[in-house]
Amino acid sequence: MQKIKGNCPCADDFDHTAPLDISQKLQFLKHREGLTVQKIADYSGVPVGTINKLLRGDTKDPTLSTIEKLARTFDVPIRYFSDTYRADGLQYDIGLFAAEEQLISISHQEYALLQQFRAATAHQRQILCCMAELFLQVGEELDRGVVTLPYYVTVAAQDDRHQTGLQLDQLKIRHIQVEASDIARQADFVVRMYGSAMEPVWYDGYLLAVQAGQVSSGEVGVFNLNGRGYIRRLHRDRHGLRLATVNRHAQNVCILPQDKLRHLGRVLGPVVPADQLVR
Repeated sequence: MQKIKGNCPCADDFDHTAPLDISQKLQFLKHREGLTVQKIADYSGVPVGTINKLLRGDTKDPTLSTIEKLARTFDVPIRYFSDTYRADGLQYDIGLFAAEEQLISISHQEYALLQQFRAATAHQRQILCCMAELFLQVGEELDRGVVTLPYYVTVAAQDDRHQTGLQLDQLKIRHIQVEASDIARQADFVVRMYGSAMEPVWYDGYLLAVQAGQVSSGEVGVFNLNGRGYIRRLHRDRHGLRLATVNRHAQNVCILPQDKLRHLGRVLGPVVPADQLVR
């Protein structure tokens, strides 16, 4: 496609009280260059009939391909023809090009976001990019029906048959995909149930969703007691504070004044693992 040499001034520079429409701007370029409709068609590859309809104003919403060809022929930006362009019932800003002159169409809302992004500081842009990636990841996971959560697992084989808790310094963090549910979406991390202290509610090997924070009396939580981990029901009465079990054959753990107890989070309930663990 041949391109007419030399940039043309914007038609809006002429004395008009209102912005020119596509028809008027094309008329200006046609007369400016002294071209016939046939010549424009030959140079641009746009059919004669289409050009005539544009010149008469019969066509208000030409295709993006037509606009691009005419803009390239007259060596003017696409924005020359229209700052906003209607296609498929939506308003698009068409002043942007990607590599290899591929056209990018963005809505007014997207353009407003772009302007806000440009006005942001470098640090703010980094935060926005991270948030956008997170939203995309969450959306993809919800589409697949899974949620990815931190998963605390033991480095060495451990059990809690003697109800003495787990060595927390032997835990490491991995990430696990679990089936999406209300519980999974509220959780901050996942732990595995070790031992029989919570049977018959939860058995050894269950994966439990945990919401980080304080645990109230009567709630089941994950606790760090003097460096050992417990999944128990917190119970407070006139005798003091203890980590209570559900299994009557398992012993409760009484909290003494000298003990250091940390609340790691409240157990929301069991979750179902997806097909595989991910890093």
